[in-house]
Amino acid sequence: MTPHMLRRRTATQLIEAGVDIRYVQRLLGHASLSTTELYTHISDGALKRVVSDADILGRAFVRDN
Repeated sequence: MTPHMLRRRTATQLIEAGVDIRYVQRLLGHASLSTTELYTHISDGALKRVVSDADILGRAFVRDN
């Protein structure tokens, strides 16, 4: 593993753990948030957890009734 790979993996793990991307941006020293977005890769499992935790359908159903 190279230092660059370790840096990218650490940034991705921070995002997946719920750390705000703006904090990760500052930690990495990126001037642009879009650079940080390109730098990190969110796993499918993390995406599923976030969508599940949001429970959009459950909240929509409660509001309609």
